[in-house]
Amino acid sequence: GTLMNTPETALETLDILWQNHLRSGVSENLSSTDLEAAAKSPSLRREFRLRTWVGRFGYYLQAWAIWEHYSRILIGSLPGKEKQQRGESFLQYVNRSLLANNLQFSGHAWLLSANSLRDLLAHHGGHVNAGNRSIKLLQSSNSAFPGIATWQDGYVDVAHNHLVELYTRIEDFIEDTAKCFTP
Repeated sequence: GTLMNTPETALETLDILWQNHLRSGVSENLSSTDLEAAAKSPSLRREFRLRTWVGRFGYYLQAWAIWEHYSRILIGSLPGKEKQQRGESFLQYVNRSLLANNLQFSGHAWLLSANSLRDLLAHHGGHVNAGNRSIKLLQSSNSAFPGIATWQDGYVDVAHNHLVELYTRIEDFIEDTAKCFTP
């Protein structure tokens, strides 16, 4: 069978990804002794920041991929089939497909904003600089993640609470659409 061919499997996969992230040793799991050592040592501080950032960056993109894959299977299973329009974002396509089947996409506005952070991570490596679209993406992600900012070197600071919110919103979407799913 296809991975995530049911809402239950998508939720299980999302949960496994979350549990793996929590066990990965990023900042949420460091002991106070590790945090104190990192505060005293520039090299440990750098390692701590890199490990945290890479872990959060990776979780965000992987969770987003789960949402996209599930959404493709979901809209493909609906009786009213829509074609993605040229220049239409995937989120707009999912929203239009759900509406065409008389279904509400309650988290659409939030996910649209969160997609800006996904694009910033995927297309700009999480780096914000004045010479490109990255500033607009960071600003657009502020609706989903109020106060999101960058480190002094211009890399976006993806906080643990951003990941919790993403996990919750994806889980809500899957649970809300499970009753519509017809594999």
